[in-house]
Amino acid sequence: MSASAHVAKLHEVLAVEPSNEAAATKLLAETLSTFLSKDNLFKGKVRTLKLFGKEPSNQVEYEALEAKDSINIPVTATVPANLNYLAVILGRYYDNVAQKERTNQEARADVIVDNKVIMAGLPATFLLGMETKLKALRPILEAIPTMAPGVRWIEAKEIGPHIFKVAEPSKDVKTAKTIEHKVLPQPNATHPSQFVAVDVNKNIGEYSEEVSTGMITSSDKAMIIDRFDTLLKAVKQARMRANETNLVPINVGDAIMSHLFGDWYDPAKMNPDAKV
Repeated sequence: MSASAHVAKLHEVLAVEPSNEAAATKLLAETLSTFLSKDNLFKGKVRTLKLFGKEPSNQVEYEALEAKDSINIPVTATVPANLNYLAVILGRYYDNVAQKERTNQEARADVIVDNKVIMAGLPATFLLGMETKLKALRPILEAIPTMAPGVRWIEAKEIGPHIFKVAEPSKDVKTAKTIEHKVLPQPNATHPSQFVAVDVNKNIGEYSEEVSTGMITSSDKAMIIDRFDTLLKAVKQARMRANETNLVPINVGDAIMSHLFGDWYDPAKMNPDAKV
């Protein structure tokens, strides 16, 4: 191989795999349909008529009748040609898959965060799956409940680990309604005193409320999400580096198709007379 020869990378075969798979799947369906319902493509017929009693006097008329009543239907497709066309397309796809799987055995990369390797030598397939798994975690992190802002929270180890409480308990009063009797003012001294019952709210005690929480601060939440985003980016970058691995050349298509179809298989003849 010359120094300037292109060395295929894993990401290149990954890029073309979907289109190769789609082409193979489509052709499989078309070939099956052709074999099941278009067998007339593989049939030909030549029928000629030779009339008796042909004389020079009627030769032109007889020959016209013979030509009119003759049939010439050529074979428009052959099974070997159709199979060869299918085999070439399938062979490319099989090679595609085999090369991807074989190269994936070699494709590895480190996950690096802040110039530090936190996970070493991870397979490309794991890194790809890890991206999906991490993305499923982010909504959980976004939903983390946080402490109310504008409140001074202090650690409350006496209650339990990771518990905080407000620094100053809130105070409130306990009230109750009582009835008091008041003397109504009299218009003059000749009338006796009159009393009336009046509802009165009186403070009878004091509430002291201490609020505690197992939530985290908004800054801690933001820090976790920032770490998550950095990690996800590092995993993506590692996966991209792993996909830069040189493609392992491997050919299974020729072996499979040659075994199945023998001399009918010729990858140099893509589709000389295949009909699908």
